[in-house]
Amino acid sequence: MKRLTRILSLVLVAAVCFTLAACGNTLSGKYKGSIGVSGLAESTALYEFSGKKVKLTVTGTVIGQQETSVYEGTYEIKDNEEKDGLVIVLTFSDDDSSYSGTYSFSKGKNADGVEFIKIGSLTYNKQK
Repeated sequence: MKRLTRILSLVLVAAVCFTLAACGNTLSGKYKGSIGVSGLAESTALYEFSGKKVKLTVTGTVIGQQETSVYEGTYEIKDNEEKDGLVIVLTFSDDDSSYSGTYSFSKGKNADGVEFIKIGSLTYNKQK
């Protein structure tokens, strides 16, 4: 009976550890990235993460004409089932948003010590 109790206790501790580790995949703060040719055509994306919520502000500039769109929704970071690594699932409440979906995800620090995230093939640096 003592042996069974010990085994069950270890299983319970392991389950709690895995649960807490899974809850650790959240982001906070603002991350910004841009692509294009400065002055001609450029697109900037600013992700603002808080808890499980995300706000995406996309600003596009074409020959001096600027347009901004804002999307709000939720996100979840989880293990990639197809290969090693993580994915981020973005769900925006705007039905017309083409930004909702599942993308490869990673995070780290660059050589200058600036935190970054990578969503798909684009890199976004953390803003102060």
